[in-house]
Amino acid sequence: CCNLVTTCDQCLIRHELSDIRLPAPHLLVTKLALAPAEQESLNAFVSFIKTNLLLTATEVEDTASMRDGYEVSLLNPKNRNSALEAIRNILLCCAGGGKMLTQIDNIAMTELKRLLCDVHRAPSTVI
Repeated sequence: CCNLVTTCDQCLIRHELSDIRLPAPHLLVTKLALAPAEQESLNAFVSFIKTNLLLTATEVEDTASMRDGYEVSLLNPKNRNSALEAIRNILLCCAGGGKMLTQIDNIAMTELKRLLCDVHRAPSTVI
């Protein structure tokens, strides 16, 4: 506490970066031992978020099919609430028990395959 107060006093008075002496941060890395159900849940939620980031960042020639991916990206500041909800869900699935199963309806799967084949020209090994 005293170091922080002293450092803040220096910052507020001098206003020069060269005068600021911040102590090195203390880092602690802890590896968690997750149960198999927790690993599955966490991996599923992380996959949803990675998929959002990947699909909304992909540039395509057929812009009508993706219009503006950034509009629905979790990185878009307008979607802050959705991003926070996704993070809360990740924390919930890691802190609580239970099991989550991913279910994709046939319409979404058909559209995804069409986009991968026709628009993104993905190799058949990926699909």
